[in-house]
Parts: sequence; C-alpha cells; structure tokens
Amino acid sequence: MVAGVVGAAVASTASAGPLDRSIVDPRAIWLVHIDVEAARDTPAGEPMLAVVAGERHGPLARMESEMGISPTRDLKSLTMFGLPGPGRESVLLLTTSDAADHLGVRLSKADPAGYRSEISPEGVPIHVWRTRRGEKRAAVYPGRREGERLLAVARRGDELAGGIRALTARAGGPDPGIMPPLEPQMGSMIFFSCGDLNAQADRPAPTASILQAARSLVIDIGHAPVAPGAAQMRVYGRAIIDTSDAATAVKVQHMAQGILALGTTPRREGEAADDAALMAELAKGVSIEARAHRCEIISDHDPERFAAALTLMVRRAMESSRMRHDQAKAGRGDADAAERASAEEPPTVGNAPGKGTPR
Repeated sequence: MVAGVVGAAVASTASAGPLDRSIVDPRAIWLVHIDVEAARDTPAGEPMLAVVAGERHGPLARMESEMGISPTRDLKSLTMFGLPGPGRESVLLLTTSDAADHLGVRLSKADPAGYRSEISPEGVPIHVWRTRRGEKRAAVYPGRREGERLLAVARRGDELAGGIRALTARAGGPDPGIMPPLEPQMGSMIFFSCGDLNAQADRPAPTASILQAARSLVIDIGHAPVAPGAAQMRVYGRAIIDTSDAATAVKVQHMAQGILALGTTPRREGEAADDAALMAELAKGVSIEARAHRCEIISDHDPERFAAALTLMVRRAMESSRMRHDQAKAGRGDADAAERASAEEPPTVGNAPGKGTPR
C-alpha cells in the first residue's frame, strides 16, 4: 500500500546504492531490495522497517530469537527475487555481520535433535533446522567487505539451491530483457523492480490491476538531501510503470489516483483532525502523470511528516487486520455455538422417531 500511495525514486542505470546485482540470478522476473543500513537511522526508517518485519509474520520476524542475527545490529540489507517456473521459486539473501558465522553452533545447541549440517555441490555449508512450520535452511557465504556475510535462507531445498547458485555464480545480475535495467538511487531504502508478469506462461496472471496493465514496474523510496551537499533531508520517490500504449498508461494513472485517494481518506467518522490533515498533506506531495506509454508517480516529503503518515497507515492496517481477525473468530464462534445447540436440541415430537407424524 505504501508503494502505491507514495511511489519511489529511480536513478540512472549506474548503480549508486549497495544493491549487489552480481548475486541476482539473470532469470529473475522480480526483485526487492531493502537497505536496512540506509533506513535504520532515518525518521522514516523505523516505520518502514516495521512494515517489512511485521508484528509476527514479516521476513525479519523471529530472526534474532531463531538465528541469533539482530535486525537492528547485524542485518545490513535484504535482497529477494523470484524465478520463472511452475514452482514459483523465490530466493532470499540477507547481508549481515559475521554474527552469521555462529549460526550452526546456536542452532545445534537450541535443538540438537532438530539440527543437521550439509554441504552443497558447490562446497557451501548448509544449516538445516526444525521450526514449528517445518524445516528451514540457510547457507552462509563471504560478503563483499571484511566482516560481512551473505546468508541465503529458504524453506525448500530448491529455493536454497537457487540462493547458493546466485552467491557462487556471480552472474552479473538480471537480464535487462526481462526486468528494466534501472537501479536504486543513493539513499534508497526500499527498491522494487519487475518485468512483465503477464508474460509468464507457467504462472497465473497477477491479480493486481496495475500489474496486469504493466509491462514493467520500478519503485524506489529513499532518503536524501534536498540538494547536493545540503543538510536538510527529504523522502523522495518515483514509481515508473511502463505499459503497452498511451491509453493504458492513462488507465493506470486513474488506478493510481484511486489508490492514493483511498489511502488518504479518513476511515471512520470522528477520526482525529490532525490525522486527516496529515494524510491530506501526504497526498499533496504526490503527483501522478501519464506520459506516452508510461505512468510516473513522483513524491517529495519532509522525513518527519512522512514517518508520521506512514506510522498512521501502519496503525490503520493493523486495526483492519485485527478487526478482520475478530470478525472471523466471532463467525467461527457463532458457527460452533449453532452446531452445539443443534446437537443438544432434542428432536421435536413431529420428527421424533416413532412419535407422531411430521407436520
């Protein structure tokens, strides 16, 4: 939702951020890169990382308790990409400190019976351990800098194998014929890129209307000076959505405007006036334009105000999630109560076996 409301910033084809294209499989059809180091010390970084980590189920959840790798101290970045094929293989690569070197010792002590170590065909050590959701696997590989480690994490063996191939082959990044060759701008915190997801014959078409219309999509959200060398900072953004023609670009523009309006509309009567004003201010900092076959979403915000708006959106999302959970729980409770009542209710005289006739 944040990406749809705010958009992001895209630089030239020369890489300026820490995204390492050499560890991305050339066959990748989509890519997400989160620069935790860049986001960690910014006003907008805390709520952004909260979105990524989630309360319980995000990709960073349970990392410290399970693997001994602290998202606040050891994690530097997260890179995830998807590969074509009916298995929907996805690869997760974490750039961490050398705390990852102690992963095997920690896991074997925590659960000696549920842990084992293996060696991949490339000679990379693999850690396999048991969780409540089944087995999890990880491979640790040297990073680009001293004290840095690359950690491939997966639940399936084929996904971990894809991560190990990416780490060891160093193929030079995605084929630009599949995904756009644009790169994160300096100060980028969250970067997303994907090719034409409708062109994957062995995959179902995407459900999101914007992705159905897009032939490629790049989103980048970052934190940078308002001008070169300036002390004042801003949260910049641009989303670039390429489509097949100008008419489709206008259609995507209208979709994006609808998403923006929905995201900044008060959710209930009596919402605090300052919250409503904050969301209206956020909307004013976003422009959505269609140019030829491309739709561009550009944003520019004060970091403190952006962080406050993002925190508000996260709170709204959490409230909606809790409401849906409570409604589902209440629905299950009503169904269980009706089932119990039906089981306990004695048959009527008219329907009781051998007693009278049905009415």
